[in-house]
Amino acid sequence: MVIDCPPTLGLLTVNALVAASHLLIPIQSSYFALEGTDDLLETIEKVRTRANPALRILGVLITMHDKRTSIARDIRVQIHKVFGTKVFNTVISKNVPFLLLTNSLSIIDSLSLAASTVSTNDDRKSNLVPVMPCDPT
Repeated sequence: MVIDCPPTLGLLTVNALVAASHLLIPIQSSYFALEGTDDLLETIEKVRTRANPALRILGVLITMHDKRTSIARDIRVQIHKVFGTKVFNTVISKNVPFLLLTNSLSIIDSLSLAASTVSTNDDRKSNLVPVMPCDPT
């Protein structure tokens, strides 16, 4: 089951964290998204301590990334420092609408995300072959 939550730490999100076994964190490569990371991690720890000790971070997906800007590249480095190996290799570019999988780059990004998601799960083996993200430049 997948529970999609708003990007806030309100009651709906906390209840979802209590009910979930794993957490997939999409995070924009922007300064304000990175600033909210501390609150998110604090909330996850509170939920683990009080209600759901089995809650695990499955992975972190960097979204709306614009590799042309130095701030986005710096934020990506900071995200890797905070989450380490939990960060997926797949990065959703800012110019690639994830909801409109109409061009080949979006499809490659989606397949790569699916493959990296499965390969990070230690409990299962997969027949998916990881697809390396395509660099449009």
